[in-house]
Amino acid sequence: MHLHYDERACPDNKDSANFKRHLARYQFAIPWVRGRRVLDMGCGMGYGADCMSGTAQAVTGIDISVEAIEYARRRYQKEGLRFLPMDCEALEFRDETFGAVCAFEVIEHLKGPEKMLSEIIRVLAKDGIAILSTPNKSVSSEHGRPANPYHFREFNWDELQSILSAHFESVEVLGQSGSRKAQEAMHGTPGKRWLARMDPLRLRRWIPANLHRVASRWARFTVEEDLAPSDFPIESASVRQADYFVAVCRKGGRLRDLVVSIR
Repeated sequence: MHLHYDERACPDNKDSANFKRHLARYQFAIPWVRGRRVLDMGCGMGYGADCMSGTAQAVTGIDISVEAIEYARRRYQKEGLRFLPMDCEALEFRDETFGAVCAFEVIEHLKGPEKMLSEIIRVLAKDGIAILSTPNKSVSSEHGRPANPYHFREFNWDELQSILSAHFESVEVLGQSGSRKAQEAMHGTPGKRWLARMDPLRLRRWIPANLHRVASRWARFTVEEDLAPSDFPIESASVRQADYFVAVCRKGGRLRDLVVSIR
């Protein structure tokens, strides 16, 4: 499984909506992983593992990309945090090594996700939890096929609930979408309005297409700078219509018992 670099949220671009959406998932995970040994699968450039390291007992980030791991090792150096190049379908850890596993935007990149899920179960402690995220097929796929060329398989709510329940004793699938402000920023609506205000005579019609694209992109990112991870909430309302799913799973026991203990 190789994750294309266009798919990665880069900490060097912290103002982008994509980065803040990803960061919101790690911030959501923090209370769940507190005091646990954590495995961050598909950790990319390491910012999420670093985010969780402040409350977790220890965090190990793994990624198939050697370049991403080298970047993470250079940028994030602290006790209890390490990064290893590794395939998430063939984990090089002993059984029941971790108390929590995070796998954000990974499962859709796999031809056979069951293998990864079986590996998660194997390395999780008996009462361990897993938190996974993936696009909502009902929103992101065209005619039942992923629009993203790097995705092998996407899931609707029922499909994700089914495949996770086959491996975990307790599963809760939540939804993540952008606020109205975030939706406008990502679709460039405010940027387009800004360009229109700056060009009342519509002279932009005569600007070369490549320069127009650059200007539009700049206007969009100036709006995205104002976004925060809180503009991408993870919640139980309208889950089936959400842009992304975030699933919290427990290997053994009820999630309800853990929710009480972390609040």
